[in-house]
Amino acid sequence: MIEINNLNVRLSKKNILKNLTADFDNGIYGLLGQNGAGKTTLIRSISGYYQVNDGCVKISRDMKIGYLPQYFNSFKHLTCNETLEYYYHIKKLPKADKREHISTVLKLVNLLENADKKVGAFSGGMLRRLGLAQAMLGDPQILLLDEPTSGLDPEERLRFKNILKGFDSNKLILLSTHIVSDIEGICEKIFILHHGEKLFSGTQQDLVKIAERPDIESSFIHLTGGHEWN
Repeated sequence: MIEINNLNVRLSKKNILKNLTADFDNGIYGLLGQNGAGKTTLIRSISGYYQVNDGCVKISRDMKIGYLPQYFNSFKHLTCNETLEYYYHIKKLPKADKREHISTVLKLVNLLENADKKVGAFSGGMLRRLGLAQAMLGDPQILLLDEPTSGLDPEERLRFKNILKGFDSNKLILLSTHIVSDIEGICEKIFILHHGEKLFSGTQQDLVKIAERPDIESSFIHLTGGHEWN
């Protein structure tokens, strides 16, 4: 669905992404890397938010993209339902399907019972799930999730992971995080960024084999904060 060729992105005269090449197809990908690795820049480049300096990002024709930014905020005086109606109109989705579609999305993120609750009263976890709901409007084939569990407690992290597990397998989900446990158990494939360059791309099993190599073991442990893959 997404093909990236020799991508270079410079921000404030600094090279953030450097000759990056990658392919993403259906499934849930864990985009892993330390803070400052270039994860947000990559997601924003794919979404079209950032201008590409060199190289290109190709997306399959007619593919719709849903995007949850790292910092999702909404109008506190609006209810959950009103917030999604606002984004629904921005995305120019069919008016006839609005009520049913919004209810379906709210049910998927476990917010249906809070549809009439004002966003200003939401917890951090509820707000992140509302952000996921707006990204899902229109049933996009590609979901870009930038640090969706950052700052959440363990219970909300688990809830978020369970929601992603229930997604259609025909979607491409790119989940960015610096927390290894957030992608363990739900991501079929892992893509690691390090200083704006691709360090690894493959399955969790492939990563374990590479991590066991003596020549890169210490670097891997540093990158993943000492996390041991099961």
